[in-house]
Amino acid sequence: MSDHQLFGRAEEFTALDALVDGLAEAGGALVVRGAPGIGKSALLARAARQAERSGFTVLTASGVEAESHLPFAGLHQLTRTMLDQVPGLPPVQAEALLGAFGMAQPSPTGRAPQLFMIALATLDLLGEAAGQAPVLLVVDDAHWLDSPTLDVLAFIARRLGPEPLGMLFGIRDGHTTCLDTLALRELRLHPSPRPMPGPSWMTWSRSWNRRSGTGCSTRPRATPWPSSNCLPRCVSREHRPRP
Repeated sequence: MSDHQLFGRAEEFTALDALVDGLAEAGGALVVRGAPGIGKSALLARAARQAERSGFTVLTASGVEAESHLPFAGLHQLTRTMLDQVPGLPPVQAEALLGAFGMAQPSPTGRAPQLFMIALATLDLLGEAAGQAPVLLVVDDAHWLDSPTLDVLAFIARRLGPEPLGMLFGIRDGHTTCLDTLALRELRLHPSPRPMPGPSWMTWSRSWNRRSGTGCSTRPRATPWPSSNCLPRCVSREHRPRP
């Protein structure tokens, strides 16, 4: 969806632009919250495009309800393009992160990797990347991420500092996550005003004239309503708009 199709979202554009532009000076996080279909995904996608145009490293993930019970599925989705850099981490961190993804030999003790070590490895991995270029994490439908992934993201959000590392979350109204305890900045979406009738009406009018063969003029009028002769015959005269 292009920017001009996101009608009436100037304030939201400003908030998202401020997050992206501000990452050159310090890290930051923002939660975009709203009802289903209100435009969260479109706004997140716009922010991701802006960051990419500015030379950022953009890492994306989308929560999937069917995978919400799979530990670290969301974290794997988010870091999948950086896994080749994991061997550069301290061995204990690399082993923990790869073990979380089933990409390392099981521990001789048979114990699963510690959540703290996985979160620390992810933080260091992102920190190394941020040393090369600003990094923006864009997570849509974060309310459907698995709990361990949310715990890791909350761990990172608590430690945002001077590094150019940003986090952008899309969360649906009525859902709670561990991110709610962090008091992150929040952008709440409300229904945008509907655009006034414009070229789309004229396109429909011309199409109707061609199909109906009425021969009515398609030149723009001072009013968006067509003349009464151009209305379908099923509309009674008393309900037709007055000229």
